[in-house]
Amino acid sequence: MANGKALSSNQLRDWDRDGFVVSREFVSPSELQMVTERIEFLVKQGSDNKGIALDSDPAFREISSTDRSKHFRTLFHAANSDSILREQYTFREKTLDTVEDLLGPDIVFYTDQTFLKPPGG
Repeated sequence: MANGKALSSNQLRDWDRDGFVVSREFVSPSELQMVTERIEFLVKQGSDNKGIALDSDPAFREISSTDRSKHFRTLFHAANSDSILREQYTFREKTLDTVEDLLGPDIVFYTDQTFLKPPGG
């Protein structure tokens, strides 16, 4: 099996055999910091940003004074709503090449979800 655009032949073989692949260097420390900061920004905006949907821990849904960023479970449509996240992470060449290696060249971005379990959450 030949190498893909972003994945090695061993990673592609793992995908075909196991249905998942490990890419330990998919995100650099600086890219991870940027993604983390953008997600935290979007979560703090919460319902003020009409483009996102936020699902918080049920135990904290009724407490408006609680910091949302410590209790949310799922953030929907982050890349759709945030041009920085979309351009610098979701549509970056490495992400698109990896998706193409796994699914083929006909890529359509429909939506995104972010799941988070913060420390102590």
